[in-house]
Amino acid sequence: MFFSRTNAFFLAFICILLLSWGCITLVQTIGTTVTHGRNVLHDDGVVVTLDQNQDLVLLKADGARVQFRCAGRCLVERDHIVRHIREHAHTDVYYVETPDNMLVATDVD
Repeated sequence: MFFSRTNAFFLAFICILLLSWGCITLVQTIGTTVTHGRNVLHDDGVVVTLDQNQDLVLLKADGARVQFRCAGRCLVERDHIVRHIREHAHTDVYYVETPDNMLVATDVD
């Protein structure tokens, strides 16, 4: 009787573990596509400036500066971006590249 309960416990534990692992892998794989779209790229660093034209400059870890034009949810999150600039906080930028090689930030977090 004891061994059957122990076996049931371990079987249930392994099932929960595998289900959790599968869900986490699925979310990591398709998470950005679901929330931001199919053609969205990702970059990260520290936002240095946000000017009047809604252009923001991102300083990457390797020292490169990348300029983005704000659009979509990026425009709504202006106060959030300003706080990131003040605090020198790490920032994730989700963007699309237009045919004329302009980087358009759709979401900033």
